Amino acid sequence: MERRRRQGMTLIEVLLALAILGLGLAVLIECTARCLGVARRAKNFEAARYLLHRVELEHPLNGSDPVAAGVEEGVFGAPYDAFSWSRTIVPAGLDEEPLFEVYTRITWSDDRRESTEETATMVFKPEQASAGSVPVNK
Repeated sequence: MERRRRQGMTLIEVLLALAILGLGLAVLIECTARCLGVARRAKNFEAARYLLHRVELEHPLNGSDPVAAGVEEGVFGAPYDAFSWSRTIVPAGLDEEPLFEVYTRITWSDDRRESTEETATMVFKPEQASAGSVPVNK
């Protein structure tokens, strides 16, 4: 009795190879999707950091105007239409000490969820002395 030599793969071997290949492809697609999501979030946080600096430059607190407690809000134009900003100024000093806590927040919507980046700073803003006055030491 002579056995025939196998010339190919059995059906079980083909199905097993397809299952392993399918599992590998599924894992690869999932990893790629996660990497793209991380890259998109990193891009949005980098844009938010840039916009925080832009708010500081376009709406400075160190000008000649006195600092007042309250909330300021605004939006950005293209290409940052999805981003908005708000600044909250809270007195932090004693009764007559001109010290303020400033919270600047950038908010944006990403994949149906809202994300934020915030900075907190302290600002000391004494009243400007008049041009001809000389400070008196006590």
